[in-house]
Amino acid sequence: MNTIDLRSDTKTLPTPEMLEAMQAASLGDDQAGEDPTVNRLQDISADRLGMQSALLVLSGTMGNLISLLSQAQPGDEVILGTTSHIFNNEAGGLSRFAGVIPRPLSEHYGALNPEEVERTIKKKTTHTAKTSIVCIENSHNAAGGTVITPSQIDALAEVVHKHDLKLHCDGSRIFNAAVAMNLSPRDFTRNIDSLTFCLSKGLSCPLGAVILGNQELIEEAKNWKQMLGGGMRQAGIIAAAGIVALEKMVDRLREDHATARQLAEGFTKLNKDSLDMKTVQTNIVRFNTNAFGVSGNDFVSRLAQNGILTGPNRMVTHRHITRNDVKYVVDTMVREFAG
Repeated sequence: MNTIDLRSDTKTLPTPEMLEAMQAASLGDDQAGEDPTVNRLQDISADRLGMQSALLVLSGTMGNLISLLSQAQPGDEVILGTTSHIFNNEAGGLSRFAGVIPRPLSEHYGALNPEEVERTIKKKTTHTAKTSIVCIENSHNAAGGTVITPSQIDALAEVVHKHDLKLHCDGSRIFNAAVAMNLSPRDFTRNIDSLTFCLSKGLSCPLGAVILGNQELIEEAKNWKQMLGGGMRQAGIIAAAGIVALEKMVDRLREDHATARQLAEGFTKLNKDSLDMKTVQTNIVRFNTNAFGVSGNDFVSRLAQNGILTGPNRMVTHRHITRNDVKYVVDTMVREFAG
C-alpha cells in the first residue's frame, strides 16, 4: 500500500533537478560571504520579494526569531495573532531568547484589525513596556491557509509606521499567497520591514529559509545568526536547491491549491459544517471531525489503517499529492465515516 502523507508540506522531498544542482554547486565559505551560490540565492530572493537584502538561514523559525532579535529589545512588546505560528509553534523563543513580551490579538481569517492594533500599541512609561514590532503571517496556517491581502497589509502598515514600529511578516508560505491571488510577491512586501520565507515547504527544498529586509537589518541579522549557531560554511549545497525552487517550483503551487480544494469539497460529503470553505484559499485544509461524529484521534487512526497520514484537524497538499490520491482519500473518508 502506498502512503499518502497529508500531515504537512514539510514532507516534500527535493526534486531530481535540485539534487543535481546541489551536487554541481559552486561552493565557498558562507560565513565569510564567499559562497557564490548562497550569494546568488540571496540576490534572487531580494529581487523576487522587492526587498533590499536577504540572508539564508536554517529554518523559518530561526528566521522569525532573528527578525525579532534584530528589531526589538528585551522587555519590548510584540503584537501578533493569537493563532499565529510565532506565538504558538516556535517553542516560546520570542520570550526565551528575544526577551519580548507577546501581546496576542484575535484575527479574522488570519488578519489583524488595524484599529485594534492601534488601540493596543503602548508607549514606554515608568509602568509599561513599549511596543516595538507587529507580526503577521501570510498565508496563515492556523486560519486554514488564508491569504492576508496586500490592501490589508497596507492598512496595517499605515498604523504600524505611524507609530514608528516595525512590521514583520512570517511569510513561510508567501509564495502560496501570491499564487493564490495571481499577484507578484512584491505586492505583499511593499510596506513590510522584514519577512521570512521557507524553502522547505511547498517549494520542496530539503531545508532552509530566507530573511529579507533593508541592508541595516540584514547586517544586524548576520550577528544574531552567528550567535544562535546558524553560521554555515559551504552552504551553497542548500542554496542550490533554493535557486531551483524559486525558478521552477513557485508556479506549480497552483496544483497544490487545486488538490486542497478538491479535498475540502470531499469533506462536505461527510458534513458541510466540517469546515469553512472560505478558508480554503491555498494548500491547507482545516476541518472539525466532530461535525461528522468522530474524534480527531479516531480519524487519524482509521485513515492510517488505509495508508493515509493526516493530522486530527488539518491536511496539507503538496507536490507528492495527486488528484487521484485525493480521490482515494475522499472515497476512504466517505466509506469510513459517512453516516
